[in-house]
Amino acid sequence: MLNSPRTIEACRRQGIDPSDLDRITEDRVREMIAQRERKKNVPKVLVEIRMAHYEEKRKEKFRLIKEVSLLSFRLFTQDINHVWFRSVN
Repeated sequence: MLNSPRTIEACRRQGIDPSDLDRITEDRVREMIAQRERKKNVPKVLVEIRMAHYEEKRKEKFRLIKEVSLLSFRLFTQDINHVWFRSVN
């Protein structure tokens, strides 16, 4: 799990659990499907489809968090530069 202060803050702002950015294992996907479908034998193709879906969602959340984190950093540095410039002049 990513746990830098900026990442955690970006997750909080977007309502994303930081653990949602972790990769999910094939075993965990199989377990989740088996539990939901109440089946012991889950077809491999179903696991692969579900894993691709989870990975796509994870990457989209990552992109959003990076965007929010970068924007927050830019605003922070802009504020610092503004304060510094006013104190110099």
